[in-house]
Order: sequence, then C-alpha cells, then structure tokens
Amino acid sequence: SSDLKGLTRADRRRAFTRALQRSRPVDSASRVGQLRAEIAAFEKRFGMTTADMLSRVCAGDLKDDGDIAVWSKKYLVLCAHEENVRASTGT
Repeated sequence: SSDLKGLTRADRRRAFTRALQRSRPVDSASRVGQLRAEIAAFEKRFGMTTADMLSRVCAGDLKDDGDIAVWSKKYLVLCAHEENVRASTGT
C-alpha cells in the first residue's frame, strides 16, 4: 500500500511484525501454510526461488513493482507470521 512506500525492507518488516504481534497466534499459524502456497506459485510462475528474486531486486536487476512487489510483500508477511508463531510457541 502507499503508506509503505519509501520505507526500507527492514522498516516494512518491523511494521508487519508489530501488526502481527497484536494478532492471535492461531491466526498466524493458519496463515503460514496459505502464504507458503502462494509464494510457491510465484516461484513456479517466475522460475526462481524467493531468495533469488530478492537478491535480484536488491542488486537492481529486477524491479520491485507489479507482481514482484506482491510476491516480496507476501514473503515479508510470511516471515512476520512465522516469527509470531515462533514467539508464541517458544521455538
């Protein structure tokens, strides 16, 4: 969304994490599988892993807009949900 424009990836991740800390752990746990499936679909469609996509975006070889922006945001949300689940389970 436009309120995230201009934020660094680290700032976006912190914002997502803060929002998720206010969510219930069960919400995060159920969302993780869904997000992983959505991300796997992007990886298949673009023929690269999420790590490769992020590396290419950071190197300036791939623009972070359109579907790539959606993919990277889904990954940030996944990371925040996984962190929320780990915090709630102590793992």
